[in-house]
Amino acid sequence: MRLGSLPKCDDADIEKFLCKAAEAVPAALANLQESQLMAGSTSERWLSFNRRLLAKDGATRMNWEQLDPGTVVRPLGPIDPELRVLAVARDGRPLAAAVNFGLHPAILAGDNWLYSADYPGYLFEALERLCGPPFFAAFWNRCCGNVNHLDYSDPLQGRGYKEAQRIGYALAIAARQALDAAAPAGGGPVMVSRELVELKRLAISDEQARWCRAVLGRSPKAPGQVDGLPDEYYAVTRLAMYEKQHMPDAVEVMAIRLGDIGIVGLPGEMFCEYGIDIERRSLAAHTFVIELANDAIGYLPTPEAFAQGGYEPSAGATFYTQEAGQKLTDCALRQLERLFVNRSS
Repeated sequence: MRLGSLPKCDDADIEKFLCKAAEAVPAALANLQESQLMAGSTSERWLSFNRRLLAKDGATRMNWEQLDPGTVVRPLGPIDPELRVLAVARDGRPLAAAVNFGLHPAILAGDNWLYSADYPGYLFEALERLCGPPFFAAFWNRCCGNVNHLDYSDPLQGRGYKEAQRIGYALAIAARQALDAAAPAGGGPVMVSRELVELKRLAISDEQARWCRAVLGRSPKAPGQVDGLPDEYYAVTRLAMYEKQHMPDAVEVMAIRLGDIGIVGLPGEMFCEYGIDIERRSLAAHTFVIELANDAIGYLPTPEAFAQGGYEPSAGATFYTQEAGQKLTDCALRQLERLFVNRSS
């Protein structure tokens, strides 16, 4: 999996990861016990913010730009406050859970070049304390391509490990609340669906290609920005886009039915409006929408965002034309309808 010109993990590390994942299957089979599948939800509105802002001069600005709050009119979109949990319980006690919430795990961002679990790591740590060991948690990121943790109106808000811990621990409390409210998921069939969706690549002009070559011809800068991507990334990525912009492309969208539970896997960083729409229109009793599932194809902004400009709709942050996000959304809803058209089956 490769996103633009960002580096791919070593093949040996990928092989090691796949082997460990495969080893989990016989380990799970050896530990089979009667369990309950539980689903619950709650709302958390104070940790995430739409990062696209309308400034008084009419420009679209990003909330990491350290703006004077007085220059901001409003955010240019919503957030998705829904937090869902899908838990496995035995004798009424949850032993494991997948937490589904939409927030960029980018608190430890470009000023920290170490590998980390960001706030999901602290979320898991706190959940184990709240639920008691042994407890295993996984994180499923909801659609949050235009959502992060930065409140533009709070100049004292920080980054770093303490901020990641604060947000992870706060989400653990919300997840524990969702676990306490969880009810057994209804029984029914286990079904899987997948479709390939043809997407039109974003065109790169000859003028943009000349700019890319000029950028790559100058002395490289040391990495250091906190958010966004450097010009060198865009130059390499856009040149690659330029070379294959007329080639067809198709990406995978998956849907899974587990009784009354629907799970959707989308392959890019979808704007939260798409996830909200999928959940609102889903026929499943409980719907979990997961972005960056099975692939990383860049940002999928709304058509309105393309008209507004800003970071995510720029070539190299996104790779496809403005209808791509809606095509993936329609595909997900079509598959859910097929899987759940007869809820009694």
